[in-house]
Amino acid sequence: MESVDYHLYTTNKQQVTNFKFNGGGGNKWEAGLLAAPIDEEGWTSSITLVAGNKHEDKVHIDMLSHAVRSEARKLFGIVHKDSLFEEVKDLGNPKNKKGKDSPPHADICETVRPIIENGDELPLPLLCRLIKFKILWLKQIDSQRIANEKKAAADKEKGGAAKGWQTPEPPSIKGGTKLKKRGDEEEKIYIDDEPLDGASFYIIIAGFNHPHLINQLASIGIYLDSVIKVKSDVYPEPPVVQIDEENLPPKDEKTLALEEEQRVKKEKEVSELSSFWRDYPLLTGSAPEGSSLHDMAYEEITVKSEWIPENLEDDKDGEKKLYYGMQVYEEVAVKAYDVLDLKRQHKNFLKNLNLIHVPVMGETETARDGPADPTADVDMRYYRDMMNAIPQELKPQSWVRSLHLKSNLNLELMGWTTVYVNTLAA
Repeated sequence: MESVDYHLYTTNKQQVTNFKFNGGGGNKWEAGLLAAPIDEEGWTSSITLVAGNKHEDKVHIDMLSHAVRSEARKLFGIVHKDSLFEEVKDLGNPKNKKGKDSPPHADICETVRPIIENGDELPLPLLCRLIKFKILWLKQIDSQRIANEKKAAADKEKGGAAKGWQTPEPPSIKGGTKLKKRGDEEEKIYIDDEPLDGASFYIIIAGFNHPHLINQLASIGIYLDSVIKVKSDVYPEPPVVQIDEENLPPKDEKTLALEEEQRVKKEKEVSELSSFWRDYPLLTGSAPEGSSLHDMAYEEITVKSEWIPENLEDDKDGEKKLYYGMQVYEEVAVKAYDVLDLKRQHKNFLKNLNLIHVPVMGETETARDGPADPTADVDMRYYRDMMNAIPQELKPQSWVRSLHLKSNLNLELMGWTTVYVNTLAA
């Protein structure tokens, strides 16, 4: 594996830091991370990239992330940029010891953490490796859930209780009680609308709008099933606020620096998102034949204004945000199900497709390679079409001879050797 040099410039653009990733052994985590498969026998994934139509749609993506992390659906997980970077800061901290519960390939966080904390932008190849790390982490969590469910089902079949002396059940209280019995656990209720013949797990990637992210992900084995554009039904005009700058108190340097940082960040996000949707059709259209990018579906969802609760800033318990996010979540989940169903239908169509070559009048395999054998059968379709167009009683001998000549002439023009056929009159 060839080594890759990533040149990272610090915010003051004076110091240059070089990170060299060598899959041949320079970095212990990279070789294992790149070699680790995502889909395996018994576990398959469906990966969807979600991006906003405009910068104003960023709030829809954030609410979607909030809804997915609420675990309303058992088979869904999300790779969100903001939350992933926070996890990297925690896992990459050398003060935090790694235990058995640490996610696989967590060593990448030690490389990424100083870049994020310094405010530098991650190089795209490194960013894609970080996304794969999170996907493999979600896979480990779901695999553990499946193992726990199998174990619980096996224990239930055996009776669930150990042999020997058991504590007798306490007498029931009349009128009912909210107290739970020993060993009782509250079972979590999921939406559970995933199709039975769908993927084992559905992964949503959000918050990443780099124009060339999609093909870079494909280069390390992360193939997207669909890209979903999230847009609003109405984009309200920003309110015009008149500020009397003369009577405003002067701002300190820290406040001015923070405002400038936020302004630059917003401009960068707007430019990045615009480039993403500008380059997306070019990226998929220019992909080489056989590329997985041709199998990627494009979908759109529209967030209705009535889904957005009023006074969202005052939502202390998070119920309004959850309701808002669940509306977007529902649309994204349905799109993910539909894409897999359409792909399944397309594969079934290709499997049962039987292409039959219908030759053009006078065409045979030998006609394409060279002159035909004069003793071969003549294609009579052109002759029959002309004959059937005229009633039998209106077919004189001279007219029949003329059709034979035209038919033979047509064969000659197509590279055939003329084969004379006796007319009915003869």
